[in-house]
Amino acid sequence: MTRGKEITPQLRSRICELHSIGWGARKISRLHSELSLSGIKYTIRKEKDRVNCVTQPRPGRPKKLSEDQRALIRAMVEADPAVKSAYLLEAVGNAITKRSLQRLLNEKGMGLRGPILYENEIRNYLGARVRGVGERLLRMEGADVELCSGRITASNIGDRSIIEAILIQSRGVPPVWPCDCCRNNHFPRMFPTCLHVPHPLIVQGICGNCKASGRASKNCDAMSYFFEMEESQVHLVQTLKSLADDSDAS
Repeated sequence: MTRGKEITPQLRSRICELHSIGWGARKISRLHSELSLSGIKYTIRKEKDRVNCVTQPRPGRPKKLSEDQRALIRAMVEADPAVKSAYLLEAVGNAITKRSLQRLLNEKGMGLRGPILYENEIRNYLGARVRGVGERLLRMEGADVELCSGRITASNIGDRSIIEAILIQSRGVPPVWPCDCCRNNHFPRMFPTCLHVPHPLIVQGICGNCKASGRASKNCDAMSYFFEMEESQVHLVQTLKSLADDSDAS
């Protein structure tokens, strides 16, 4: 049997909050019908083993790099942020692939920085090419955009999906939880970070990477986590208000 979609830390926190005020698993299940009863029970049972509602690392195959090798990579990047990946791989005896190295650097917050598209370039170069929803994005306050090397070229920079993706990255913010495609690297990314504009009427909240890949907005779940967080906050406020009213009545 395949594993279902993992419960997000935000929703897991909500379940534990309800349980802490006396709600049972069945009552929580009626409120969050999209979750299985067994999943809710497991979440409650395992809460004591988690830190900040984040799942602990699962056991797996041995790591290819020792702690000393990881420390060496960190020291080389800190000494020279522009160091080439070939030098880093050579320093650890090519024990990992270039993609694994990039993933390691991103996990440690040391990712080698890609090319930058500056905000004034976005307005001056792309401003005359936007239409429809792109014009609404262009009017918003923007920032510089970091690109993944080699993904955006002279041949695709004029594509509408690429232009709108760049605007999303420039005007967007990190979602509550990165979308499934960015989190699991389902396709080559145009941008190293998952950003979206959290507004259902502006490209339906799709992230820049999914937009650049041509995916339909409904297939990017960056916005769904935003709605889940809002719903959880509303439920929490209602629950606390109800408890306060009961306390006043007694």
